[in-house]
Amino acid sequence: MSRGSQLAALAASALLAATAAAAPPPAAPKPAAPKPAGPKPTAPKPAAPRRAAAVKKGPAKPQEPPLPEPEVRFRVIAPSPQGAWTMRIENEGTQAVRVPADVRLLRLSIEPGDTTAKKPAKPIKCKAPASLRPSGFPEQRALLLAPGEAYVETFDPRLFCFGKDLAAITGGVIVRAQLGWDTPKRAKKITPPYAVEGTEFPATIAPQRQLAAPTIVLSYEPPDEDDAKAEKDGGGDDEKAKDEKAKDEKAKDEKAKDEPEKPPIVDENAPRIEIKASPYADAANGHRVAISVTATNAGHRPALAAIRARMVSFRVEGPDGVVRCALPQQTRAVARDGYRALKPGASTSMTILVQEACGRTLFRRPGLYKVIPSLHLVESGSDLGISAYTGVARGKDPTFVRIAEGPEPFHAAPPKAVHMAKPDTADAAGQ
Repeated sequence: MSRGSQLAALAASALLAATAAAAPPPAAPKPAAPKPAGPKPTAPKPAAPRRAAAVKKGPAKPQEPPLPEPEVRFRVIAPSPQGAWTMRIENEGTQAVRVPADVRLLRLSIEPGDTTAKKPAKPIKCKAPASLRPSGFPEQRALLLAPGEAYVETFDPRLFCFGKDLAAITGGVIVRAQLGWDTPKRAKKITPPYAVEGTEFPATIAPQRQLAAPTIVLSYEPPDEDDAKAEKDGGGDDEKAKDEKAKDEKAKDEKAKDEPEKPPIVDENAPRIEIKASPYADAANGHRVAISVTATNAGHRPALAAIRARMVSFRVEGPDGVVRCALPQQTRAVARDGYRALKPGASTSMTILVQEACGRTLFRRPGLYKVIPSLHLVESGSDLGISAYTGVARGKDPTFVRIAEGPEPFHAAPPKAVHMAKPDTADAAGQ
């Protein structure tokens, strides 16, 4: 090896030794931290968000006191188990009431008179069959009773206690009678139909779904001979009874003449149909005049009615005077499903071509017309065994119709000149 190579090797060795001396020694590994004894600590749960402060409510609204019950007395008079019985509904209050004057709504409960029996027999429930008993309020039998008036109806108890139940009607049994409908279980509010309700709105007395008669005990006595004879003879009266009846009727007529005539009772809750038409109608000619008519039940009870476009008539005021359409007539051509029940506030609308109702001779002259509709509800539903709303509803506000063109000219006559009055000489000079 040459001397230069030896010197280079020595220098490299010296450089490596110096570098190793300058580097720091490797750090000793840190000892592991001792594990804490006991269960592992858990992180604290975040605090629940605070609820907003409750809004302070004002004082509770005081509840309105309940309405008083109607002062209506309901009674069943049963002189004998075999004879005719009588139902009475008497208005002993100071306000008029509306009641269903229909004995078919009566229900009887016949209980044994021996109340000391260890195991008394179950009461016999008697009522008219479903096909005979009205399912709802019998509108055709609605009666308004003024204060001091009553409704009286005689009936045969065998109409209700029929067949084997008839044997329960004997002397000594207890009879309980109700008129109307039971209140549905868990009902929070009394709903129609009502056995009695007031005629005022808002209501001043509480309506009732049912009237209960005082409990009676049937007598063992046979029916009165006069009543039995009348029943055997088919209800016929002899000459003496006829004379007495005529005298009573004459006395009642004379008494009615002396008494002042009472004002009719107004049932403010009754259904009432009102109509309203569109305020304007702009048409190119008379063939296209269409008016929208809306019928609304403005009363406070539902109304069953058949409402058709053919039942609408019009009063038309135009350039040639006043024209009235023919009034609709009852046809009895409406099926049962054609009658619609309108709840209070409910309405139905229909669009009518006026010329179809009044003929093509209308609107022949261009110009402005004033049209007032009327709705004639003439279908009573009597042929179907229902009681529908009937009456005439007239529109309060007219519909203004503007016709742009027609077969006749706008002016009915040619223009004419008129003579003007000559001005006074003094007035002319002063000017």
